[in-house]
Amino acid sequence: MITAIEAYNKPDHKYREESFSILVLNAWELLFKAKILLENNNNFSALYVYEKRNLKNGGKSKRSYIKRNRSGNPMTKGLRKAISFIENKSMGIINNNLKANIEALTEIRDNSIHLINIKSGLSERVQEFGTATLIKYLELMKQWFSIDLQKYNFYLMPLSFFRDFDSAFILNLTKEETNLTKYLNTLQSNCSDNVKDSKYAFTLKLNVRLEKSKLPTAAKLAIGENPNAIPIILSEEERNARYPWSYSQLTEKLRNLYKYFKVNSKYHSIRKKFIDDNRYVYVRYLDPNNRNSTKKIWYSPDIIHEFDKCYKRLKN
Repeated sequence: MITAIEAYNKPDHKYREESFSILVLNAWELLFKAKILLENNNNFSALYVYEKRNLKNGGKSKRSYIKRNRSGNPMTKGLRKAISFIENKSMGIINNNLKANIEALTEIRDNSIHLINIKSGLSERVQEFGTATLIKYLELMKQWFSIDLQKYNFYLMPLSFFRDFDSAFILNLTKEETNLTKYLNTLQSNCSDNVKDSKYAFTLKLNVRLEKSKLPTAAKLAIGENPNAIPIILSEEERNARYPWSYSQLTEKLRNLYKYFKVNSKYHSIRKKFIDDNRYVYVRYLDPNNRNSTKKIWYSPDIIHEFDKCYKRLKN
């Protein structure tokens, strides 16, 4: 996945979207295969493709054999089959929007490999699909493997360079590009992109604006958990989007998410542990200048990561 990001973020790359779609799907396939191995005690046979052999009498063998490639090595499940296997065996939850996102990137990859080069009219779509796919990739790595990839600065595309997407190019698409665009639009129309949590989005767009200052004392752009960074002030609308859940909404979400979840001391101790953590919690005071005034607590959906460590999720 890091290689996919590096390929996309090169300042002058004539095969940017095509390279990214190929590499990012390779990353997803390997992640899903890793999940299958994790749930099967690292038994590689869980990844193999099996087939019946043709008998001399024209029938099929009762026993299934490992299907092998031209070099004689076992063939393994592809991306779609790996997703289906995880779901059918109740190994993990794969959101429908994520599956549609992967399907869109797959169609872009297949068209790119066999015929079409992505032009400016489709570049913006690839960027939006890619941004959404990275958010979900980060989440599943943390949820499934307890690996936090934030240290790799996984904030890809728009932050590393800026390009103008001219919508006029969309009018000049070839027939093949038009067909691809229609298919992507169909996938998007079937997705629930009205969710507030970005981890479940089909596409994401990140708007960034830098303003140049001639002053030698001008603040430098700071990204990440830098203690010296200038704090970002959120508008009321942005704050509501980041912390959308009240106590009752959080409780209901957890009740629907976890097996044997109860509103008890365990739940409250976990919740209160992060009451001062602005990654997950925002406390709104009736009088902002008086910490003893009436207050209401709002929660970010990201707090789910902490409850995942303490509860077992319900299966589909």
